[in-house]
Amino acid sequence: MSFKKGILPAGSILLLIAATAVAVLKQDYGGNLRVPEELLQSIQTQQLFEVSHNTFRALIPFPYQLDETSLTIDLHTLNAVILNEISGQVEALQQPSHPCHWILDYPYFTHEHPTSISFKEGKLFLRSTEEGILQTILSSSCLIPSLSGSMLPFRKTQFGFEANTLCPSGRPFLDSITPVEVDPVNPYLSFKLNDVDLCPIPEARFQQISKDPDIGVANGPKFFLYLKTMNLTGEQVTAVISATNTGELITAALNGHAENQLPHVARGDSISFPKQVTFSHSLSADHPYGLLVKRLLVQWKEAGLPVSESQTAGTPRILFRFQAIRETNFDLFLYRWLREQFGEGWTEEAWYDALHELEASGTVVPLLIHSSRIAVRKEIRDLVIRPDGFPDFANCWLEK
Repeated sequence: MSFKKGILPAGSILLLIAATAVAVLKQDYGGNLRVPEELLQSIQTQQLFEVSHNTFRALIPFPYQLDETSLTIDLHTLNAVILNEISGQVEALQQPSHPCHWILDYPYFTHEHPTSISFKEGKLFLRSTEEGILQTILSSSCLIPSLSGSMLPFRKTQFGFEANTLCPSGRPFLDSITPVEVDPVNPYLSFKLNDVDLCPIPEARFQQISKDPDIGVANGPKFFLYLKTMNLTGEQVTAVISATNTGELITAALNGHAENQLPHVARGDSISFPKQVTFSHSLSADHPYGLLVKRLLVQWKEAGLPVSESQTAGTPRILFRFQAIRETNFDLFLYRWLREQFGEGWTEEAWYDALHELEASGTVVPLLIHSSRIAVRKEIRDLVIRPDGFPDFANCWLEK
């Protein structure tokens, strides 16, 4: 990555002029948006940069200098209270118990610290040993562990979130956002009763909701679907993979809203399989992935594998699991997921080596990346969906 310096990224002046032209067409500031709590992640965290496919974009207009392995952000224009808060956050980040300490460890699981973050005289300094490491972690909300509420577009209140008129990125057009509860099985009813303005669409309801002319459909949060196995040999796991038809799962259970992650394997002619294998998923009957796990079980049974939901102690097990992808960078997601689920006991391995070992042993079998959909009332304009699928409400507005 070549050296960069500035307040706004390349091309932003034209974008700023275009945005200004569009802004005059908008209604006056105002309006309240009603949103389920599960979609409000983007207004409670703040990235400083967006890095995707070799493109780099500053999300808050602070001066910065960037080269291959270092970044300096000049924050001296902030008031002294916020600067002291950031200084304390960066100091606390050095402690291994801090929830964002991992940003110094990436891509390892031990505290080798290929990255350093420091704060001095109003400037934030980020240094790394490799360009790839720096580019990856720039998109993390842990760059500053916990941004002051005064730097976010919306301030948290007792009843929800209200617009922050002093936000460095500019005042949001909305006045406020109110968290609301909707029926997870039938959110369509909440729309028709005018109780919510946008919410996730269960795949079982997608065909119904997507045909409503008053509702728009946008990409939503992403989920990593995978299997964990216990007490199965590598050959036996290969048989399970060979019997799994992810294309059928994507079509029948997820309306085509998923990407295949299942490794390609060649099944042997004859494999000694246990007399019984327990399939565990811990999903309720009306869970969004309920149909998917039923189809999995049917596929395995049709292939002649003795897999059932019978809970018998001591039998080998296959577990269905899923994890929300709450990082815009998929490598960062995999690192944090591995660190949380399997990190104990690893020493000097990088996350990609650890993942390879888990997959090679059959302990972990990636299945799908599911890109959910959200329903959006047509009166909502300029709603931006972040790369992780969560809405960014900073610049959207309500047509009156």
